[in-house]
Amino acid sequence: MKSFFNYLTISLLLLSVNVNLFAQKTIEEEIIAPNVPISAETKLVTYTEVVDSKGTATEINEKALNWFNSYYKNSANILRKNEDGSFTGHPRFKILNQKDKKGIETMAGTVVYDINIASKDGKFKYEITNIFLTQATKFPIERWIDKNSATYQKSYDYYLLQTDNNFKEVIKSLKDFMASTSVKKSEEW
Repeated sequence: MKSFFNYLTISLLLLSVNVNLFAQKTIEEEIIAPNVPISAETKLVTYTEVVDSKGTATEINEKALNWFNSYYKNSANILRKNEDGSFTGHPRFKILNQKDKKGIETMAGTVVYDINIASKDGKFKYEITNIFLTQATKFPIERWIDKNSATYQKSYDYYLLQTDNNFKEVIKSLKDFMASTSVKKSEEW
């Protein structure tokens, strides 16, 4: 009988070690929210920069519009305002929830934002702002930052990380496109 209890005790100990090892594999990865730029004037998350570029304001604006049309699918529906020297778009992208215990990411929603690009001789300025998650009402991204809010959720850090990465990709694509030299096609055979 004593050996049965020893066997039972050892079995339970081994089982508890296996359960602890399995539980450690399913613990969510700790996400650290990035520091996002906040405008001192508007108090909104705003990515903005003035970038030197070769050409006149008209040439730079045309090149930026070419980037916009090539970068965004369905760009005609996204473009909201196109004036001399500047244009504004209202694009969107999807964000995901963190992977669950089975490793599956589910849709968290769609982030919508405004992007404005203005041109002057020798430079252009981009501004990404008015960022929000679409829901029944607007849910501004700024609400994801306040960790002391009663409505704060840990998933907001993951949303901010995805949003920040998306905007960094947009900005890199724009700068790379604008820095590239356009090759004029020769009309001679």
